[in-house]
Amino acid sequence: MIGKFVLYKSIFFLLISNVYAQEICNRTAVINNQEVLVDLNSNARGEGLRSYLKKDKAAERHLNDYQASSQTQLKNAALGTFGVGMIIGGLLYSDDDDSSDGGFDVREGLIIGGLGLMAINYLLYKTIEFNNEEKLEKSIEEYNKRNVPKIYFVPYKDDPRAVRSKNYETKDTLGIFAGVTTDF
Repeated sequence: MIGKFVLYKSIFFLLISNVYAQEICNRTAVINNQEVLVDLNSNARGEGLRSYLKKDKAAERHLNDYQASSQTQLKNAALGTFGVGMIIGGLLYSDDDDSSDGGFDVREGLIIGGLGLMAINYLLYKTIEFNNEEKLEKSIEEYNKRNVPKIYFVPYKDDPRAVRSKNYETKDTLGIFAGVTTDF
């Protein structure tokens, strides 16, 4: 029963990671009423804006910090690998002694512990990644303070600022909203 549970959860995580990878590759910013890819590839996030942001030293510094922080951390990789190892160990563990007498079942403990460890690792990674997006927003904000053309970008599609209008003009002066028409 636990083997099927692990199989279904593994398939679910693989599907989620594929959908997320497609979302990252499709992020766009609007510059001069043209959409520009923000992420040219999965390794150098934000690289599509570098040609604009390099005009401003502060903006480029924030972009470099953003890219350095978005690299896969060794701690996350080790924690995920350890979780997968626990699950595999639990699936391969054979207990000659039947623990149906209410004792601790090592196999279930390894599998549940591995799943818990992977879930915690995933949540930590997503939290760090979400907070890292502030660096990219800060980079664009620094650029927009002193340079033209303005860059309009919102990192997450579910952000209320990301509602698209028919044209990409904005009526606000902040300069970081992707195609939002707001009346202040």
